[in-house]
Amino acid sequence: MNFFQHQDKARRNTKLLVGLFTLAVFLIGLSIYLATQFALNGAAMKAAAEAGDTVPNLSLWDPETFLWVMVGTVGFIGLASLYRTAKLREGGGAVARMLGGRLVELGTKDRLERRLVNVVEEMAIASGVPVPEIYILDKEKGINAFAAGFTPDNAAVAVTRGTLEILKRDELQGVIAHEFSHILNGDMRLNIRLIGVLFGILAIAVIGRLIMYSSHFSRRKEGAAPLVIGLVLLIVGYIGVFVGRMIQSAVSRQREFLADSSAVQYTRNPHGISGALKRIGGYEAGSYLESPETAEVGHLLFGAGEKVSFLSGLMATHPPIEERIQRLDPAFHPELAEKAEGSPVPGAAAPGRVKGFGGGTVHADPGSVVDRVGVLDQEQLALGAGLMADLPDDLHQALESTDGARYLVFALLLDLDEGERAKQLEILLSKGGESDAGGAAQRYLDVQAFDRSARLPIADLAMPALRRLPRNEAGAFLGMVDALVTADGKVTLFEFALRWLLNHRLRRKGRGRVIYKSMEKVAWNVAHLLAGLARAGNPADDAAMESAFTLGMKAVPTRQGGAIEHAFGDRALGSMADVGLALDRLSLASFKVRERVIDAAAHCALADGVVTVEEAELLRLVAVSLDCPLPPFVTDHV
Repeated sequence: MNFFQHQDKARRNTKLLVGLFTLAVFLIGLSIYLATQFALNGAAMKAAAEAGDTVPNLSLWDPETFLWVMVGTVGFIGLASLYRTAKLREGGGAVARMLGGRLVELGTKDRLERRLVNVVEEMAIASGVPVPEIYILDKEKGINAFAAGFTPDNAAVAVTRGTLEILKRDELQGVIAHEFSHILNGDMRLNIRLIGVLFGILAIAVIGRLIMYSSHFSRRKEGAAPLVIGLVLLIVGYIGVFVGRMIQSAVSRQREFLADSSAVQYTRNPHGISGALKRIGGYEAGSYLESPETAEVGHLLFGAGEKVSFLSGLMATHPPIEERIQRLDPAFHPELAEKAEGSPVPGAAAPGRVKGFGGGTVHADPGSVVDRVGVLDQEQLALGAGLMADLPDDLHQALESTDGARYLVFALLLDLDEGERAKQLEILLSKGGESDAGGAAQRYLDVQAFDRSARLPIADLAMPALRRLPRNEAGAFLGMVDALVTADGKVTLFEFALRWLLNHRLRRKGRGRVIYKSMEKVAWNVAHLLAGLARAGNPADDAAMESAFTLGMKAVPTRQGGAIEHAFGDRALGSMADVGLALDRLSLASFKVRERVIDAAAHCALADGVVTVEEAELLRLVAVSLDCPLPPFVTDHV
């Protein structure tokens, strides 16, 4: 199953989940209605008896009461769910803070925190996703972790203090790879929605408990009716929570097996993640959390957040740990579980470089690009580790401050031509002052020392610091970027790509709803995108340009083909502005359409079977804009 199939499955699971919870809400409303009718009928019979009247002909069915009860129930649960989801709208960081998480300082000097940051950064570079925010749950001794967020752009990875102190580096890497699997497989968005829906159902029980509590002090005045209503709401609410968590656990358990196997696939080291699981099994605190919100987020966690009893076993969000270990290590026996010590372990050295970013070109099969999306492997991890190892210490430290990150981006945009570069520095001086102009000039030489293929990955390393800019400062920064890009009156492919990525990462618009499910609806947008790719990859060869465009369009057959080919011949397609509009519109397409767009873009850009730096950057841009993380291309240069 590839990335796009995972995304479609995640969307189907979301629809199934919505259907099941809709049924659960309906049954909750029906139960409340029946209880209300019994209470109303009982009150009517009692009133008739006290008045000596004939008992009226009563019925359980009352359309008006049914309508009001159902509207009230659905409205209440819906509003409570929306409230909880809105509280988490900032993404994974909001979930981490809810559990008491502390955001790791980018320039942390703590040895264990530094090791965690390095592992996460290496994994992000290797997978083609932005570096997520990193949190530590300082009060939690259990070995656990989670990834949360609506999209990779607002994701966060959190680990407990126990995870940080007890796991070895390869075990920590296995756990982080497991969490990156959830990011790449589209699980996070569904997970946050689960939190919101479960909160809405739980709110019914909370209201019932409050009514029962208040009726205890006013029973004589109001009678037993409030107590009965409160008891019904309490019972129905908790039954709803029980059913909801059974649904939650059914969805979660299979995804944990998938994430475990993905972590092994990514790291090529089954002993890393299995070692972490064994340590949980042999550790006194296990993977349990102390936070009162643990039950809400249980389906996000790497290991079970609560101790499992017979009843809670029915709602367990994770398979038994022994079963998870045996799937990874068939020779495992529970009695051989490693006993974890409660003291910190020394951090293992980062893995050595195997392959790195290299100049020149890379031979690649365009048909394999789709299969690379959302996939990690040991070569990619070595690539990330290699880039981190090559990064000078002072430059790495600079990237951990907002000013240093800004200077680096400005330096990436400075022109090779001395005259044009001087104009750009004047723009920085006028808009940002001497510090911006001097900082950019200082970092210019650092940037030139790196191969061009490393430019976008280095820019992504600056994103965590840039995301901490206040909204008004972020807007001013993006304005300065735009001024640097347009200073010479033309926009290069790299300038377009970097500006686009910065806007995409920093504005955090989130993923819009799917509007386009057919390629015919976006055919002209795809044509603009492919034309831009063909012109960028073959600027001096009209025949190669037309051949690349035609090859790309063959991957997206459309009834409008004749008109599109004529427009390309007239050079009416493929301006950078049109490519930008195309990316905006294609981001609203279904993942099935996005898969075909990525495939077409790969065939267009790699028509000659070779990946140049420019083509790799454009492919990465297309993938990022469609929320389809594409790892960097690995070269054969050591």
